[in-house]
Amino acid sequence: LNLNSFVDHEFEVRELPSKRTGVCSGGDTCEGDYFKGSTNEDQAVYVEPGIEAVFEDDKVRALTTVTVCLLRFPVKKFLHRT
Repeated sequence: LNLNSFVDHEFEVRELPSKRTGVCSGGDTCEGDYFKGSTNEDQAVYVEPGIEAVFEDDKVRALTTVTVCLLRFPVKKFLHRT
């Protein structure tokens, strides 16, 4: 599903009961989560265990990359003068 055309639309992901047992992982209640489309590019949603919707787009990925780089290579290393 191309999410780029669903700006500001809200979606729900919901666990379906097991075909074998007829029940969800939570017993009587099937898990679910919501996410919303944004105006950013390259949107993707990953459904993680426990039915947690993790939303990503180009800006989230860029921020994550910068954060990881700063954690691996602290700025003070680059600012240190010998």
